Amino acid sequence: MPIINIDAWEGTSDEQAQELLTEVTETVHRVTSIPLDKILVLFHANPVKYWAQGGVFASDPDFLDKSRQY
Repeated sequence: MPIINIDAWEGTSDEQAQELLTEVTETVHRVTSIPLDKILVLFHANPVKYWAQGGVFASDPDFLDKSRQY
């Protein structure tokens, strides 16, 4: 049984999350022929204050610029 985890920042609507879960499930089924009831997809919407990239917290107003500096 595949277990698929999707982590994202909060802000995804319930409708978007449901569509994503449905589409991912259907795609895995189409590609692998695994029965639908054996495919588990988990969607985790996390507050940006708990994300960091390049040592920069996603809640920082300049996150996009700061996190992509080399």
